[in-house]
Amino acid sequence: SLSVGCNPRCSIQPKPLLFILDSAETLTLPKSRNMATTAEEFKAQGNAALQAGNVTQAIEHYTSAIRLDGASHVYFSNRSAAYLQKGDAHNALEDAQACLNLQPAFVKGYSRKG
Repeated sequence: SLSVGCNPRCSIQPKPLLFILDSAETLTLPKSRNMATTAEEFKAQGNAALQAGNVTQAIEHYTSAIRLDGASHVYFSNRSAAYLQKGDAHNALEDAQACLNLQPAFVKGYSRKG
């Protein structure tokens, strides 16, 4: 463990930070129960949010998935659907085009364009 301190005049007591080094000696932080760490987990959270009618939250999750893996056409397609449901045709069209740029044969991408 590693202690994190502050200025000597600070009254806050340092607390140990726990982390694990894997075999490649890279830092791995413990995973929070509700924290997604992979693009697929963010996609799943986006799907659940969209099904629950939480469109803005779904868009945020799909955006997180795209940040982690911008090469997946599905994430753009899903976010496009969420934007359509929100009534944001401009962003829906942009994501539909990004989806088709990545995977031109993906039929759903064309349906997202309208």
